[in-house]
Amino acid sequence: MMSAQDSVRVYADTFRMYEHQTIDDSDWLLQQLASQAEQIYVKDSIQRDSLIMSLEEQQRDLWVQMMIWQDRLQHLNDSMQYLNDSIDQLHRLQLTRVPPPPTIDTLKLYLDSLSREVVSDPHTTAVTLTPRQRDNAKDDLAELKASLKAQRTHWYKEGNIIMQFSQSYASPNWYGGSSPLAFALIANFKERIAYINNNIAWENNFYWRTGLSTTPSDSLRKYNVTDDLIRINSKFGYKVFKSLYVSTSADFQTTQWNQWKTNKRELQSAFLTPIYFNLNVGIDYKPLEGLSIAVYPANYKLVYALNARKSGVDVTAYGIKAGKDFMNEFGSSVRINWHYKIIREIVIDTELYFYTNYKAVEIDWEINADFIINRFLSAHVMLRPRFDNTKHVAGEPRDRIQFKDLLSIGFSHKFY
Repeated sequence: MMSAQDSVRVYADTFRMYEHQTIDDSDWLLQQLASQAEQIYVKDSIQRDSLIMSLEEQQRDLWVQMMIWQDRLQHLNDSMQYLNDSIDQLHRLQLTRVPPPPTIDTLKLYLDSLSREVVSDPHTTAVTLTPRQRDNAKDDLAELKASLKAQRTHWYKEGNIIMQFSQSYASPNWYGGSSPLAFALIANFKERIAYINNNIAWENNFYWRTGLSTTPSDSLRKYNVTDDLIRINSKFGYKVFKSLYVSTSADFQTTQWNQWKTNKRELQSAFLTPIYFNLNVGIDYKPLEGLSIAVYPANYKLVYALNARKSGVDVTAYGIKAGKDFMNEFGSSVRINWHYKIIREIVIDTELYFYTNYKAVEIDWEINADFIINRFLSAHVMLRPRFDNTKHVAGEPRDRIQFKDLLSIGFSHKFY
């Protein structure tokens, strides 16, 4: 800012210039106009440059925003294309909607008790479950989860562990050898793994059963093996019409413990002696849930005594000729399996096996009934009549029906 003294000096200089007429009026005015025009031009140029820079920055920002929106639009287009491809694939696979799970009353009671919901009637209290209802609800919930998992993955797994005290009886001519009357402790493990998808059904079963028993009728030993079984069964079927499958199956069965004849020092069976193996081809009819009727016109049967010579087991009791280790033959067989739940606490599992080599027959019918007491306690009844004239035990009459029963009670636990 110009001071007052400077202003007086400039005014005096201007007056002297005017007085001596160093410049005329027109030139002076032109100079003033040129100076003002230059100032205005410089000012406008600065404002113009600033405006241009601002517009350029806005242009760059708009360009960046446009690129971002182009990327988002491309991503949206890719997502729409993926969704359309997924819908087309679902249509091609013709997937059906999974049906809703069945209504289970005990499960509803259990969930209501957990949330302690009060019913609408003001005169009633919150839902209260008995211990048995809670156990039933837990079992139903586990079964429901297993069913839903099988619908999602097509795999189904179920197992059962039993450790029980039992009383057993076997007829004197029982082919596997056993004490006529005994009290025993048995352990039983069973697991089923199945794959069911559209026209394919693949079922696998593993059984392990063993039992030790006191032998009051045996003067040579205090206890003996009353039950001994290792069995693996695999069956594959392809549906050809409604409930009818073309099927093939393989069955492996053997023993693991030494089993002695009563009051004798002769072994009836030993480790891997005998081994039964059956390979079958035929059809499998499943008219009801849990019921399977398999007819196998082609059946290969192998009986092998692995340790017979070392253990001294009489192989003729299993249809093997003396001096040989194995026997094989062809025949036909029928196997009927039925798993039926009469009520929630009573379950029947039965298997009827018929085999013929066109000279003789073997019929084996095993009936198992489980009576559920609570979640970890059950009673078990097994009845097993048997007829077999394909082999003959020395010293025993031919063609007699054999019979075995088992009654036990104790720990039982099912898992999925």
